[in-house]
Amino acid sequence: MDSAKPLPPSGRSTLRLIAGGQQLAAGRSHGAAPKVRMIDVATASVKREFEGPTGKELVLSVDVSQDGQRIVAVATNRSTQVCTAYVWDHDSGNILRIIPCGFHEAFACARFLPNGSELLISSGDPDFGTRLWDLSQDREVRQYTQATTRARVIAISPDERTFAVIVGYRVRLFHADDNDWFRVIPAQKCSDVAFTSDGRHLIIGQADSLSIRSLASGDVVHEFAAETVRFDAIATSPDGRFLVSGGGGVWSEEQGTIVGGRRKVSWDKSTVSVSR
Repeated sequence: MDSAKPLPPSGRSTLRLIAGGQQLAAGRSHGAAPKVRMIDVATASVKREFEGPTGKELVLSVDVSQDGQRIVAVATNRSTQVCTAYVWDHDSGNILRIIPCGFHEAFACARFLPNGSELLISSGDPDFGTRLWDLSQDREVRQYTQATTRARVIAISPDERTFAVIVGYRVRLFHADDNDWFRVIPAQKCSDVAFTSDGRHLIIGQADSLSIRSLASGDVVHEFAAETVRFDAIATSPDGRFLVSGGGGVWSEEQGTIVGGRRKVSWDKSTVSVSR
């Protein structure tokens, strides 16, 4: 593209790149009904829309299955705080499943496992926690670690059966087939988490630092700390060499304004370099 094109307005609150970066799934944050728009990145045009049956819902999370055939959005009703996961068929636009996710007004998320038929869902409701849902049989398969796992973020490893969740001030690691976590990593003010492409390391973004940890031991391999940047969101390149962090700056009492901003962190095996 010769110049960046503005995306169509949607009141969106959550975004997810799919189809090798060719399309963007945008979850609507307000309006008559929960809605997900599929947007062509090159043309900024809306290709498809998926809409839920009720109104006054805020979309908190969006994901698309690996084969592109299913779309999920978790939304919360702003009046009743009822959380609901909607699963659509891509080709027909029909709703395949409506899954109740408890009650919470602030956070919930959902991620497809690579097979496309299993879905990890979490909400802030302690009675719901984090659960594995089998879409083909329309039934819950498992609830993880009683009701204590309420995740703001879910990241799935390339091995397709290991996942990480942010729970309060820690990151918990699970095998999808086991109810109990196998490792807990303390992480103050954690905002995002991602696996490297080889599945050997976990990247944790925090309010004022970013760390790369060994999945096998939980030990810190690399760490970058900054006083003027927040690591609100992180993403890794397919080859595993680079990671990008996004986020605003931090409030400076001395200057009376927000200072700092985005950083791009490149990781090449045993070295870490930082650039604006």
